[in-house]
Amino acid sequence: MKSRLSELRKSMNLAKAEAYLIKKPENVFYLSGLNATESSMLITPKSAYLIVDSRYYLKAKKSSKLTILLLEGRFEEFLANILKRRQIKRLAIESNFLSYKKAKAIEKKSSVKLIEADGWVEKVRQKKSSKELTKIKKAAKIADKAMAYAKHLLSLGATELAVAKKIECFMRENDGRGESFETIVASGPNSSLPHHTSANRHIKPGDSVVIDLGVKVDGYVSDITRTFLIEPVSQSSRKLYQTCLDAQKKSLKKVKTKEKLADIDREARVLIDSQYPS
Repeated sequence: MKSRLSELRKSMNLAKAEAYLIKKPENVFYLSGLNATESSMLITPKSAYLIVDSRYYLKAKKSSKLTILLLEGRFEEFLANILKRRQIKRLAIESNFLSYKKAKAIEKKSSVKLIEADGWVEKVRQKKSSKELTKIKKAAKIADKAMAYAKHLLSLGATELAVAKKIECFMRENDGRGESFETIVASGPNSSLPHHTSANRHIKPGDSVVIDLGVKVDGYVSDITRTFLIEPVSQSSRKLYQTCLDAQKKSLKKVKTKEKLADIDREARVLIDSQYPS
């Protein structure tokens, strides 16, 4: 945690920020160890505070080694009092996770100058430790097992919703701590909708079925998407599937250290465009 805070303090120093308010739950978890839907962190050049209400106070004490501050009253007034006591005049904020109304209230009550600091934590998060990689790999392995299990659920007549529910149960029974997002099972015409909500549609002969799933492991997530074809498969569907598969294989060959993502993406698009010119 110390090295992560140290990196953020470098950004604070460059922006001449005397404190940094963090509201994004994933960023608070990354820096404090507390996994909660509502919490905040305040970082100064020499200290770091975790701010929680009574719901998360005991959990925070167990999860984090930071100084815990129990939120009393309205957040903006509570924070403004801290800023005034510490004579902080320039506050960096995650503007995407602090409402305009609250930001203006903090600014007015504490007389601070607000500095937009979105992306500071995410930049530090890009470099993963060996422990983080282990958790990500575990989440990916569970997702991979779940997809193999899902393949055998795609019998004719099964509904999208029933398949999705069974997948989610499987992931939790295999050490998953929850879903990365709501599991998507999209069949037939629904398979063309990227963020379809699994419904009571029955899987039918000739369907394309897209399954999109992911699992959480100790705060780290995986995401895997696969397309299955239900016999009898039309020639047009088979060609489309094969084209996408060939494009994926071609682009994977370009995946290597320091390769630009745009170049990898281009490899896939060139092949697809050759088969389906616009």
